[in-house]
Amino acid sequence: MLHSAPMHPRHLRPPLLIALTAILVASCSAPAPQQNLSSGPQPTAIADPFERVNRGIWEFNEALLEGVVLPSTTAYHNAVPQPARKSIGHFSRNLGSPSRFLNQVLQGRWQDAGNETLRFATNSTVGVAGLFDVASKWDIPSSNAGFAQTIQTWGWNGKTYLVLPLFGPSDETHATGRFLDEATEPWNFVPSLRTAATVTNFDKISNIADRQVLLIRTQPDPYSIARLAWTYSASETTTPDLTLRGPVHPPTLQTLGVATLENQDPAFYKKGRTAHVRIPSTQRRLPYNLWLQKTPAPIVYISPGLASHRLSGITLSLAESLFRDGFSVVSTSGIFHPEFMENASTTATPGDPARDSADLLQALTEIDRTLARKHPNLLTRRALVGLSMGGFQTLRLAATEKSRAPNTLTFDRYLAIHSPVDLETALKTLDQYYHAPNAWPQNDRVQRINNTFHKIAALARQPGPLPKVPPFEAIESKYLVGYSFRMVLRDTLFSLHSRYPSQHFTKRASHWERDSLYQEMLNTSFQDYQKNFLIPNSPAGLTTRSNLRSLTTTITRNPRVRAIINRNDFLLGPGHLSWYQSTLGSRLKTLPQGGHLANIAHPDTTRAIHTFLKDLK
Repeated sequence: MLHSAPMHPRHLRPPLLIALTAILVASCSAPAPQQNLSSGPQPTAIADPFERVNRGIWEFNEALLEGVVLPSTTAYHNAVPQPARKSIGHFSRNLGSPSRFLNQVLQGRWQDAGNETLRFATNSTVGVAGLFDVASKWDIPSSNAGFAQTIQTWGWNGKTYLVLPLFGPSDETHATGRFLDEATEPWNFVPSLRTAATVTNFDKISNIADRQVLLIRTQPDPYSIARLAWTYSASETTTPDLTLRGPVHPPTLQTLGVATLENQDPAFYKKGRTAHVRIPSTQRRLPYNLWLQKTPAPIVYISPGLASHRLSGITLSLAESLFRDGFSVVSTSGIFHPEFMENASTTATPGDPARDSADLLQALTEIDRTLARKHPNLLTRRALVGLSMGGFQTLRLAATEKSRAPNTLTFDRYLAIHSPVDLETALKTLDQYYHAPNAWPQNDRVQRINNTFHKIAALARQPGPLPKVPPFEAIESKYLVGYSFRMVLRDTLFSLHSRYPSQHFTKRASHWERDSLYQEMLNTSFQDYQKNFLIPNSPAGLTTRSNLRSLTTTITRNPRVRAIINRNDFLLGPGHLSWYQSTLGSRLKTLPQGGHLANIAHPDTTRAIHTFLKDLK
């Protein structure tokens, strides 16, 4: 975690973290109904027999990373100019050349060993002791090699997950390789290089600390994400089969592009601040993020997808765009993110759109009151922009505005982006996608699922930006979407089961041991939850409340409502596009493609968002 390793921050993000809908957990006093587990194919994760110990070390590393490393590396980046840091990076790589050469020889990679020798000679002389990468400018090929890779080439692949103090995710192969790497570093033989080694190692850490901290902050359980990522990224000798054996599915394939979202300013999230507001109904403090303009400006409240974090990639991309356009911005976590559920939800079984929208409104009202009190001259008009499930709640709040209490917050603009119309239709689609690999032959299914995840790891290892069109066929892209939503559902359920133990699960919720319980939760479909958990704990009429068509008249009559949708959004069912068109008319922007949320940063989407908000200035 605190050292440069073959685990790349980009591929630690799930392919998408987007929204959808209804779930949850029965109280522990209710009789347990017959379970209807919808088990489905899953990727093979590396064995974790030492989970309790690993999680303990992970939390130690996490505390060290956030409390010591991040402040230190931030100060380092502020004090040392980027060109100087770049030269330090070149020096560091050049310093490791002898070790790479040794491993290339041990692997029989003679051409790479020759190139490494030539690069080292060139950069050590013409490149002034490696401070400048002249070899790359002269097109001398570069390659990587270490003892873990060498050991894998000889046939020893790690089978047991380990988390090492300071270094983070590993296995028995990489732990051994790391020991050998450290033992053969040049400063062990030339003591005068020790100071230089300390500086270069710190420089390596500084380049990944920000992204690792952001991962930790935005994921309910970053440990499990890191373990899955390690399973497929650690093997440096596995080459995935990139052959497309079937047709592609543009809606889900485009949706995977969410993983490529990056801020124009990588440090944008740090330019705002994290604040907290006390929620009256729960008496707990809910975190939110604020980017405040220095002069009076309209403020936009972003309500992200189902379980998206307030600092997720999609949320940050939209927040940066709005802030650059002159708006102040507030972001909260989605209503099914454990952060919101545990601090602002008034029900043990969230998933009823009416109750959830009321909880969201209460949180936004308290945030707005706090900001108006602290910054009375900086806030002008208000807008609510909702993404996916957040868009669904935005349209509900717009439709019920006149029936709400007079002291609650109202908005000068309601903008829903890529909102589903009928949650039940969307849930069925997600369950179907999770089971998409069942179309493969049974004896080939596990191997092809694992190959799909190896593709993700291979893409993450590629230098430069990820491709805009990932190399996945229809079954693969559907499964990755369905699996991502199951992971979201799993984290939501774990939070609920930890607070309100449910007889629907045989395993108790343990902070330190989760693997067995996670398997139970992944084997439960969205439709199972709706049937067995949500409906028994909701008032009658849930199906009606889960469909925006029931609010057609009041949505149409609210002139401050706007919406943006993609024609090929897989969460839209038959007739939903025509419903949007007839309900909103010119207040709707329809884009031809983009799947679900993938084109949030596309110029057409950005232009539509700013067009719908510009009259607030």
